[in-house]
Amino acid sequence: MGRQLRSIYIMAFLVLASAEFLWYVDKTNRDLGSFLLALLHNDFTTRFSAGYQGKSQAHLYKSFNAINQKFLELNAEREVLFLHQQMLVEHLNVGIISFDRHGKVHLLNNAFRQILQQPQALLRQVDDLKRVQKTLCEAIQQTKAGERKVIKIRRENDLLQLAIQATEFNLKGKYFKLISAQDIQGALDEQELDAWQKLIKVLTHEIMNSVVPITSLSDTLHLILAQSLQSTDTLSAKTLEDVRLGLDAIRNRSKGLVNFTETYKNLTRIPPPQFAQLSLSALVARLRSLMQPRLEEAQIPLLIDLPDPEVYILADVQLIEQVLLNLIKNAIEALENQPNPCITLQVGLSPEGKTWLKLKDNGPGIAADQLDKIFVPFFTTKPEGSGIGLSLCRQIMRMHKGSLSCHSVIGQGTAFTVVF
Repeated sequence: MGRQLRSIYIMAFLVLASAEFLWYVDKTNRDLGSFLLALLHNDFTTRFSAGYQGKSQAHLYKSFNAINQKFLELNAEREVLFLHQQMLVEHLNVGIISFDRHGKVHLLNNAFRQILQQPQALLRQVDDLKRVQKTLCEAIQQTKAGERKVIKIRRENDLLQLAIQATEFNLKGKYFKLISAQDIQGALDEQELDAWQKLIKVLTHEIMNSVVPITSLSDTLHLILAQSLQSTDTLSAKTLEDVRLGLDAIRNRSKGLVNFTETYKNLTRIPPPQFAQLSLSALVARLRSLMQPRLEEAQIPLLIDLPDPEVYILADVQLIEQVLLNLIKNAIEALENQPNPCITLQVGLSPEGKTWLKLKDNGPGIAADQLDKIFVPFFTTKPEGSGIGLSLCRQIMRMHKGSLSCHSVIGQGTAFTVVF
């Protein structure tokens, strides 16, 4: 009887233990299912409590809660990042619109709405743009990835020039096209005004480079002739030669000035060089004659070092003369208020057979951070400078298949080298 009773107890215990075990497993499975279902629906607010089911289940539920918390934090960070990106897109002054293969609009920022002059515009399809701005809609649809177009659109009484650029990409296998539209009319107007102002400065700068030497030389010739006429003696051979050289220099400089002014008046590039055989000794003589009054006024000697045999180059005499006049003028300005100023003009031949002219001064030199910018158009360190002289000089030398370079040492001077 006692044995049967023990068997009944054991059987009852096993049944209860099995039932509890199955309930425990079923509850764990249901909780695991709930956890996975919450992850599937991005619900990270669910919390699990182990109750009195033991350390093992407490550890499992604690892990569930930790995972939920981590996903919740990641989701919050993603939302913050998304909002940050949205604010950046809205803050841009470049219009942006993005749509998929079917033309459904997924992104449209405020700058694009301003272009349409419809701040509250809610475009669902790209084709909706046709009702507002047909030209812009066609440009958006026809612009290919990596392509850039400039189009003109009219808004009531306003004309806009838009730079349109397209990018295509795929996200999770889905095609998107991103279009940026930037109004460049204001920038073009500002650059045009700035260009006109700089052009006026350039014209004044370049004209004065030639007019001042011509005026000075004319005054000198006038003085020579006036003194000779007051004398009862006939004009000496030296006086006649000085007059001839002066008039020759004025004639050549005047021709160069007319041609150079015509270049800017027509707003075209420097005219193609008219190549001719040019004697460097004759060129240097004209330069000395033109710049002598300015050099004497500044009390700066011009030392010339020419090779013994005559050197000839194939060049446009007026353009090359303009280059060297600019360089000499810059040297004179650099030597202002310098002790013992001096300018040296050297001519020589390189081992490769190229002809070079080097103009050196013993001025203060050019700083290293400015040396690589002096040939950039409109860069200048002078309060009244235009920043075009050296740029034009280098352009002229390139047209001659030559080069213009500069070497300078602070406190020792600057040397410009022209190579043909």
